[in-house]
Amino acid sequence: MRYAPHVVRKVWRTAETLGHGDRFIPEVKLFVGTDDHDVVNRRLRIPSIDIIEYHEGTNGFHPSWHTHDDSMDVIDRTTLQAVGRTVMEVIWKER
Repeated sequence: MRYAPHVVRKVWRTAETLGHGDRFIPEVKLFVGTDDHDVVNRRLRIPSIDIIEYHEGTNGFHPSWHTHDDSMDVIDRTTLQAVGRTVMEVIWKER
C-alpha cells in the first residue's frame, strides 16, 4: 500500500467483481518492511504490488515461505487461480 495504493485498489476491485473478494482481504495484515521489490517502486518508479496469501496459522506467511520447502505443493490452487485470473483481467483492461 505504501508505493502503489492505486494499483492495490484496482486489483482488489477487480477481484471483487470477479467473485474473488474472499481471497483479497481489503486490509494490511502484515508489513514486512523493505523487501526485494522496493527498488522497483522507489528507484525505478514502477508501481507494483505484492499479492501474498495470508496464513492464519502463523499470523503471516505460510511456514515454508522462502525456504527449501516453498514449492507448488504448498500453494492453494484456488488462490492461484483467483490471483491469476484477477491479474490477467487487470492487465487486459490496461491495454
